Amino acid sequence: MVRIYPIMGYGISSNVYVVADEKVAVIDSGIHELSADTIEAIMELGVEPDYLILTHRHVDHIGGALPLKEYFSLRVFAGEKDLDAIKRGDEMSTGARDFGLKVFPIDGYPLKEGDVINLGAYRLKVLETPGHTIGSISLYGDGGELFSGDTVFADGGIGRWDLPTGDFQRLKESIERLSKLDVRSLYPGHGRYIEGDGARHVMMAVNSILYY
Repeated sequence: MVRIYPIMGYGISSNVYVVADEKVAVIDSGIHELSADTIEAIMELGVEPDYLILTHRHVDHIGGALPLKEYFSLRVFAGEKDLDAIKRGDEMSTGARDFGLKVFPIDGYPLKEGDVINLGAYRLKVLETPGHTIGSISLYGDGGELFSGDTVFADGGIGRWDLPTGDFQRLKESIERLSKLDVRSLYPGHGRYIEGDGARHVMMAVNSILYY
């Protein structure tokens, strides 16, 4: 049976989620400056991660990717349209320069719409959800779990579109698409997560779009 362990971010750093079945995936890494804390938190769970999946290119989600990859010998994945910037450690489009944070080049494998990450009996389906960045992805689990990155948050929050490669119309379309899923639990890139009532919070985000 799948186990989901949230490691809550603080400050600018993203939430990190550990999804464990026969194989174990870590979703997002948080910032580099907190990578030692993130590694320690994962070790305390008593699991051995296999994969690191990055929901998009921003430094608050990928800054700690290299230390995690090296410590746990992880295979790294990201949306194919954000992967080049991640591989180059692009300080501009990742926001590292603007926020004064560290980002490092890291190799990885591309993910595209419809790809499936098999963790055993449990699977994560890749959904391309551009708008926050051009290569943003969300992950939809077999039990209705949605890992939404910075596309949609609890309580109707929506991602920014004013950073490099962001696009409001695409973000709107992505959120509307997510609202059509049977979302049981919502695990966003920042803030609190929702278990058992995720669909209502995604629909709140659809309503939020009307005010922009």
